[in-house]
Amino acid sequence: WSKCSTDIFPITIFKPSVLFFYLLRSTNSFLGGGISGGGFESCVYAEGPGACNDNKFYGMSIEPPDTDISHVYVTGSKTNIKLHDVRLEATGKSLDRPIVIIDDSSYGNVMNGILGHTHVQADLNRNPGIDLMSQKSVSLDPAPVNQFWNGAFKGWDSVNRILPGWNVGQTNTDITILDSSEALFPDHNVMSLDYKNWGGAFKLQSDKTLLTPGHDFATFGVYARSSVQGSITAVMRYTSGSIISSASHSGSGKWEFIGMSALYDKDSPYFYFSIVGDVDLTAPTLTFGQSPATPGASLMSSSGARMSGTLTTGVAPCTPPSSGYYWTCPKNEGNIFLMDMQGDPDKRIIRLNQPTADRFDRGTVITLMFTEAGTRVEHSGYIELKSGADFVSVPFSSITLMADTGGTWKEVSRNNYDASGTHTGSVAICFPPTSGYYWTCPKNEGNIFFLDMQGGTDQTIIRLNQPTADRFDYGTVITMMFTDAGTRVRHSGYIKLKNSADFVSVPFSSITLMADTGGTWIEMSRNN
Repeated sequence: WSKCSTDIFPITIFKPSVLFFYLLRSTNSFLGGGISGGGFESCVYAEGPGACNDNKFYGMSIEPPDTDISHVYVTGSKTNIKLHDVRLEATGKSLDRPIVIIDDSSYGNVMNGILGHTHVQADLNRNPGIDLMSQKSVSLDPAPVNQFWNGAFKGWDSVNRILPGWNVGQTNTDITILDSSEALFPDHNVMSLDYKNWGGAFKLQSDKTLLTPGHDFATFGVYARSSVQGSITAVMRYTSGSIISSASHSGSGKWEFIGMSALYDKDSPYFYFSIVGDVDLTAPTLTFGQSPATPGASLMSSSGARMSGTLTTGVAPCTPPSSGYYWTCPKNEGNIFLMDMQGDPDKRIIRLNQPTADRFDRGTVITLMFTEAGTRVEHSGYIELKSGADFVSVPFSSITLMADTGGTWKEVSRNNYDASGTHTGSVAICFPPTSGYYWTCPKNEGNIFFLDMQGGTDQTIIRLNQPTADRFDYGTVITMMFTDAGTRVRHSGYIKLKNSADFVSVPFSSITLMADTGGTWIEMSRNN
C-alpha cells in the first residue's frame, strides 16, 4: 500500500476478518492496492459521529467474493468518501444484496470506476457524484435545465412594474433595462437596480415556488456587476430549515457570478437574491443537483428560439362544468382544446380557468375548437372580446385567446386558426416613435405586443422595425394588440396587407404579421 496522510495511524485501523479501513476522521488519501479474500464485514466503513469526509481512494480494487454488510458502507450527515477509478466486484454476493450502501444521512459521496455483480444502495439525488453504471443499476444526473423562467429578463413593464417570471413589487429600488450593448450573453437583457437604501434588502425572487421533490440539491446564482461591496448575495432555505447565504459581491465593478449549491428544504423551498446596493444583473440560473451553473442562452430556452421545422403543441379535451358558466380547461396539457359539449352545445362560457391554481401564465395563447353550433363565449371583464361582441360557435369554428393577469383573457382572433400551432410566449409593450410613422417594437422580448399609444390613438404605422439591427428573423410571427380605436396600419411595400386594405384598430382588436425579407411584413390575419 502507498498511503498519503499526515496522521494515518489514528485514522485508519486494520481489523483482520472484520473491517479493512475504518474511517473516523477527514482528509486522507490512499493510492492503489487491492482488497480480496474473505471474512470481512465491510472493506471500507466510514462513520461519524464527527466530521469524516474527503477520504479519497485512487485506483483501488475491492473484490472479496462477499462481505457481511457491504464492500463499502457510509453513514453520518458529516460523512462521505471519494472512490476514484475503483474496481468493485462481489462474485459471491446474492443479487439482492448491494455492494455499496450509502445511508440516507450521508451526502456528497463521489464514486466512479467499474461496478460488478450487484448494485449501489443510495439516495442518488443526495449523491449526484456517484457515477457507477452496470447491468444491475445506474447513476443519475439531474437535467441541466434552468428552472428560472425568463432568465433573460424579457418583457419589463416599467409603468406597472411587472417582469414576467419574477416578483419585483418592492419599491425600494428603481429598475431599468440597459441597452443591448451591455449584454453579457446573447439575447439576455441586463437589469440595472438602483437601491434606495431604505426598507431593508430588496429580494429578487422567482414568482413561483421552485419545488421538484425528486431532487435534493439546488445550485443557483446570477451574474452581478457592482461597485458596492456586499451589494448582493444568493440566499436559500437549507434542508434543516435555516436560512443560508452565499459569498457577496466584492464591489470590484466587474461581473462576478454570485451563487451557491446546497441541500434545500423541500417542505418550504425558498430561493432569492438579497440586494442592498446598486447592482446590474443578468442571466440568473437555477438547476437541481451539484453540476456547475451554466448561465446564458441555450438552443431552446425561455430567452427565445428560432425554428426551421414545425412546432407541435398538445391537444386536450375541455368538458363543461357540472353547473354554471365558469369553465376550467386542463392546465399544462396543451394549447389547443377540443370543446366537448357532451351532446348539448347550447352552453355559455363567462369565465375560463378562474381558480388561481388553474390559471395560465400571462402570455399563454390557447385556441378553443368547436365542432357544433350554438355555444356562446360572452364578452365581459373576464373575457374581453373584440368590439364587445360575443363569440357564438358554428360547426368547426374556433376562438383564440391570450391569458392576461388575474385570470382574465383577451381575444386574439376567431375563425382563422393557424394550424401550425400556438405556444406560450412573452408579452412586451411597443411605444410610438418620437416622430413619424416608422415604429420599432422590442426585438427578442416576445411575439405579442401591446401597442401603447401614450394617449394619442390617431396614429399611423407605415414601417415596422426598419433598422437592420431591429429586424425580426424571416418567418417570425408577431401579433399587435390594440385596446383603443383609431390606429391605422397602412398597406405598402413594407407592410403587405390582405387585399391591400389598411388595418384600422377597434377596441380590443389585433393584427398578426409574419416577418419577410428586407424588413418587410406580410399579413396573416386580423381581428377588427
